Amino acid sequence: MVYLWLPVHPAALSLARDYVRDVLTTWGREDLGEDAELIATELSSNAIKAMGLIEPLGTVPRWVPEASPACESRLFCLGLYETCVPGKLVVLEVWDSARTPPKLIKAGPDELGGRGLSMVDHLAESWGYRWLSAGGKVVWAALGGL
Repeated sequence: MVYLWLPVHPAALSLARDYVRDVLTTWGREDLGEDAELIATELSSNAIKAMGLIEPLGTVPRWVPEASPACESRLFCLGLYETCVPGKLVVLEVWDSARTPPKLIKAGPDELGGRGLSMVDHLAESWGYRWLSAGGKVVWAALGGL
């Protein structure tokens, strides 16, 4: 598994997309690039919303790459790994410290938000979440096997 700690800030969304693209290129899985970037953006955005922003919009985020979950709760983590089963799925995970579960809803035509997890549900082979014993949760999505 490879992972990247990101600040709870909107600028992290661009960093998450770049990281996913770079990892998939290294793994020779460019075929998943666009879908994986969209899913990373949505799951990261949900983590940022669940944890609350630490910086006002327009400011430079505090970057703490050496942080660990035990010492810094204002970061979230984006991780990727390939499964060993036939079909080689790529699993994208986002870990955050919030206990709010993700909720798949059907957004009405006049609602501005609420469609992100529907997009994840459509693009991913499967997705879900699990609670961490130390607190927080992991939301994951599995993408296209070979």
